[in-house]
Amino acid sequence: MCHAELHVCKLCEWYSISVAKHCRETVAEEVKDKERANFCDYFKPRQDAYSAKSTDAASKAQSELDALFGSSKKADEAAQPSAAEKARAELEALFGKK
Repeated sequence: MCHAELHVCKLCEWYSISVAKHCRETVAEEVKDKERANFCDYFKPRQDAYSAKSTDAASKAQSELDALFGSSKKADEAAQPSAAEKARAELEALFGKK
């Protein structure tokens, strides 16, 4: 078994963020945490319950920019001095060796 929580509001056919309490079933009790397992009697799994998290528009755009211009993280790391360089500069400033 994978020990995954399968009885979760976000995986239910009745789940919808466009309605109050995020449930289209009018007589179901409200569940506060929609991402954790619960015991709702009206739970009905959706056909398209699984969706990969990394396919959102922002991450797709970022990966396309990185492919086009190179990773922005590498440029940031090159511009920032390392911890050793920072410590050396602080010591030199403290003892007036510059």
